Amino acid sequence: MSVISIADLFKVGPPLTEAEQVGRATSIDALSKRAMAGETLRLFDQRREGKTSLALAVLARANAAHLATCNLPLDEYPTAQAAAARILAQLGGALRTARRAEQIGGAAARIAGRIARATDSEDLAPLADLADTAQPSELTLPSVLTALRERLRTSDRRAVMLIDEAHLIGDWGPEDQAAIRALLKDEQRRLGVLLASSEDSAQRTLVPILQFLGEPFVLPHIAREDWQHDLRERFKRAELSLEEPALQRLLDLSTGQPYCTMLLARQCAELGGAFGTVNVDVVELALPTVERHEAWQRLRYS
Repeated sequence: MSVISIADLFKVGPPLTEAEQVGRATSIDALSKRAMAGETLRLFDQRREGKTSLALAVLARANAAHLATCNLPLDEYPTAQAAAARILAQLGGALRTARRAEQIGGAAARIAGRIARATDSEDLAPLADLADTAQPSELTLPSVLTALRERLRTSDRRAVMLIDEAHLIGDWGPEDQAAIRALLKDEQRRLGVLLASSEDSAQRTLVPILQFLGEPFVLPHIAREDWQHDLRERFKRAELSLEEPALQRLLDLSTGQPYCTMLLARQCAELGGAFGTVNVDVVELALPTVERHEAWQRLRYS
């Protein structure tokens, strides 16, 4: 088994698909039901807990259920203008937004055009007419969000939006922050919103802006039984024998924290390839490498 294949089996870092996640089915079920019912939900937790992966799985389910969806990662679109362009591109219909972006020019329009060409949401386009008719000066976040609320109110469509790294809303101006609050206050409940952020950043900057809007969604720790079943299967697929004491030692050391568990499991798999098996000695041999990661020291559960 090559290192590349091991990296695929024991993914560390990037968002995971629903099928790749461990022990999250119940949480995805519950979060999907609430989001598609139009609730605003706060996913605030420490970093590397799987918040983004969970939320993206909900968007995938909503899309499969023919709801309009918007993924707004504010680390990639940090300004209110860029966020407006992203929302318009995802909910305004790919082809119409691309045409409009070519017409109006400007930085935000160019962003919208690039996003639009990479999407295919013409049939899920509550903002399609805005993309066709809006003037450049109207493409502000308040105008886009107001139009979104109106389109959803006057149609039978529902939508789900993920705002990832949501604490970056704290860098926006008061008018843009007020537009977000107005969106979250909408009583029509046709738009579900997932607000994902690290707990510390959210408490410092986002919670005062939200003014009690949104309900917390607690991400439970992954059950040890789920980890045991999943890791046995992954090591089997890697054609490695995983001894039971080694599995228990791995989980004791990582405390079952998602990032740390996969980090140590991957290192064990890479080292175990030399012996064809992963025993307690291999786990101990892998430990000094993962201990060098800052995440290992900061994220494991106490």
